[in-house]
Amino acid sequence: MDCPKCGHSQQDAVKCAACGIYFDKFRRQQTRAAETRTDPQPRGSGFGAGALVLTGIASAALVYSFMHRGADAPTHSGAPAPAAPLPAPALPGAAPSAPSG
Repeated sequence: MDCPKCGHSQQDAVKCAACGIYFDKFRRQQTRAAETRTDPQPRGSGFGAGALVLTGIASAALVYSFMHRGADAPTHSGAPAPAAPLPAPALPGAAPSAPSG
């Protein structure tokens, strides 16, 4: 039998006389290593459609709040502005007043 690890040719089928490995144990390790190397279904990045929808909603809410922030805020202190004095109404039969100047 030839050793699967070092290639030494010998009669013993249990253990290699040159490198000392046990053939059965070596084959089991090789089989186990081959099984772990092949991943039947590759893993995704973890970001699915739900994460994209949530990001879109959050972005839209932020844009909306920034766009409408100035429209909802009052433009003055809340107190009414003082009105300019109105001219006195002219009475019937009264002489027109001369402009002051």
